[in-house]
Amino acid sequence: MKKETLKNLGIDLIVDIIGSILIAIGTYNFATAQMFPLSGFTGLAIVFYHLFGLPIGLLTIAFNIPVAIICAKRLGKEFLLKSIKTMIISSLFIDYFAPLFPVYTGDKLLAVICTAVISAIGYAMIFA
Repeated sequence: MKKETLKNLGIDLIVDIIGSILIAIGTYNFATAQMFPLSGFTGLAIVFYHLFGLPIGLLTIAFNIPVAIICAKRLGKEFLLKSIKTMIISSLFIDYFAPLFPVYTGDKLLAVICTAVISAIGYAMIFA
């Protein structure tokens, strides 16, 4: 591999990790703690977490894999590999990193704002 390619992969991995940390904290420590659902597969995973105690990150991966495979047919193998990498990193952080921090138990409106801002910054980093 070229030095430039390795540098780009390293930067991409670091950005994924930082973005995933923000998503995990916004999702687990604010949204899940206050018991309000998010939209999409993460929101569905939170519902299953509250009903059955199933891990949010693992369910998010399970829900996203079929969609990623369908998109890969249209967008290519490189898209699939990057998507799977990002799904695994963010899901691991939701299930194993975020629970290490205290959950927010204060005002629900502030929790919604923190969830939106923190998670949005994380998603923007990953999708940029």
